[in-house]
Amino acid sequence: MARLLVITAAPHLTNSDGSVKSYGPYVKEMDLWFNHFEEVVILSPTIVFKPFLTREFESSHFKISSVPYLHSKTIGRALYSFLSLPYIFLKMVFWMLWSDHIHIRCPNNYGLLGSIMQLFFPWKKKTAKYANNWDWGSKQPFTYRLQQYILRNTRLTHNMTVLVYGKWPDLTKNIKPFFTASYHESEKVFVDLELKKMALPQKIKFAFVGTLTKNKEPLFCLKVIHSLLKKGYEVELTMMGEGRERALLEQFIEENHLQQHVSLLGNVTRDKVKDELHHSHFLLFASHSEGWPKAVAESMWWGCVPITTNVSCVSYMIGQTERGSLIEIDPEMAVSEVEKYLNMPDMWLSKAQKGMAWAREYTLERFDNEIKKLII
Repeated sequence: MARLLVITAAPHLTNSDGSVKSYGPYVKEMDLWFNHFEEVVILSPTIVFKPFLTREFESSHFKISSVPYLHSKTIGRALYSFLSLPYIFLKMVFWMLWSDHIHIRCPNNYGLLGSIMQLFFPWKKKTAKYANNWDWGSKQPFTYRLQQYILRNTRLTHNMTVLVYGKWPDLTKNIKPFFTASYHESEKVFVDLELKKMALPQKIKFAFVGTLTKNKEPLFCLKVIHSLLKKGYEVELTMMGEGRERALLEQFIEENHLQQHVSLLGNVTRDKVKDELHHSHFLLFASHSEGWPKAVAESMWWGCVPITTNVSCVSYMIGQTERGSLIEIDPEMAVSEVEKYLNMPDMWLSKAQKGMAWAREYTLERFDNEIKKLII
């Protein structure tokens, strides 16, 4: 009987009807993992201190082993977290002994604890998913670095495969470049890129997908649109996502009279995101921290060329600049990049075609097959 233990910091919340929900992209992935096991236990917190985008699990054959939510933002909470460690370690030992396969989600507090505890179970089959920037040269918190150090050390990770986003030059033999997926094979619908190219000089359509937080730089996107308008270009931007910078964005839109050019849609359905990307020419993506940015992969799937910062594995995803553009967080640099496409629409078409071909290799069916290989 195959038993899976998942160790994660993602809170799992139970609805009144008994269904369980958690962080949306994580849920979509784990539903695929659960299909390959007869019993599943998720070791995770069951309370949350701030709202986040949730999705209900399709699977129901798992149970939650609740543990405290760890953080140190206040002295009282830090002390509570520290005193909870013996209880957490005991639970981890119990469920690790029970399991046939241990799956650790990193980087986070529970990822760190799980990475340490797995040292005592070298005979167990294990995977770890490092769902953040694996680049050793990037700036990351000390606890993230510690998790990377443990995971990349083959003497500390017996029987473990570590999944990371992108291909890096210093990977050890236990590290496997991985990906994530959003769409099924059946969603490879036709996109008329020639028609989109013809519309490019008349009205340029931009999309933003992500949280309205400083990490995603939504204000930068508005500044790009404002600069293009001042240069006389006809542009429009659709922003999908919610967050604490919404009021700041609304103020900028009002002060610069952008109401006819910018739409703040808030959190929208998956189908709405698909529709907007399908009809947009460019994705504006100026994130500071990412793992595998699904917005970039999804935009390319629909022939929408990403103009993006060089964070995490983004340069790998867009083939350096073969399938998109890399910029700094500088509105004028982004404007200059847009103007290159307007002067050379065939370059836009070429990158859109190459991006679509690349993105459509990474389907949910392929993702499921890769999971199967990890658990055999």
